[in-house]
Amino acid sequence: MAGLLVAVSCSDGTVVGGDRISKLDHDALEVLTELPLDDRALQTAAEAEIAILDGLAGVERANAGIVMATRYLLDLTGIYYVLDADNTLFVGGPNSIEGWVVVVERDFSNYAAIEIVGAQGASDHYEALIEMGFKPGSADWVRNSIAVDEDGGIYVVSAEHMHKVMWDGKKLSTDPTDGAWTEPYRSSLPSGSGATPTLMGFRRRGPFRRYHRR
Repeated sequence: MAGLLVAVSCSDGTVVGGDRISKLDHDALEVLTELPLDDRALQTAAEAEIAILDGLAGVERANAGIVMATRYLLDLTGIYYVLDADNTLFVGGPNSIEGWVVVVERDFSNYAAIEIVGAQGASDHYEALIEMGFKPGSADWVRNSIAVDEDGGIYVVSAEHMHKVMWDGKKLSTDPTDGAWTEPYRSSLPSGSGATPTLMGFRRRGPFRRYHRR
């Protein structure tokens, strides 16, 4: 679907996945049912463009998909969904405040939140990149998903820094004494890293953390 809808596999073998949630047959990709998202305008214009992809192949199809993605995927909420172990799909809304890590109970009964180091400059960064011609989403101070380790470490990459936020089951912390840190990284782009952090290594060999950049 050219990145318009990001698919996640369900336990019954079907696929879910943005102006709507679509449930597809895993093999045939036949649309079984759809649920329009209340806070999104339906991208009816995209339907005709998606149909064009059926007549393309290889690099030509990939390039056409990239163009469509830049036209319709203007924020992270069209990309990053979460499917939990109980088959509950969590979809983010289009409005957000940049620079915060939030841990939410599955039933939304409670949450904890903390501002990332340096987030005070997120708005200025966004405005500067918009003036340079970047589109919403690409101009965000944080424009990737996160990575989480087994010890409560939450890894976030912003425009110029890699952040580790600690979660102990009750509270979030950016305090180095709790194991949190913020480190700068080099990037040739003013928008920073274009990829989600990747965790690598094993305990017995001394784990290390790595982020992709481009």
